Amino acid sequence: MKSESKLEQILTKGEFAVTSECGPPRGADAEVIRKKGSSLFHV
Repeated sequence: MKSESKLEQILTKGEFAVTSECGPPRGADAEVIRKKGSSLFHV
């Protein structure tokens, strides 16, 4: 059973999608990644 990702669902509908890439943090604190992601979440 295949589950469509949210991105696949959006593209299948013909809607506009934005993707991004975020490099790893310099340390072990994942909060840096959360902050970067949250700035793009509602775009």
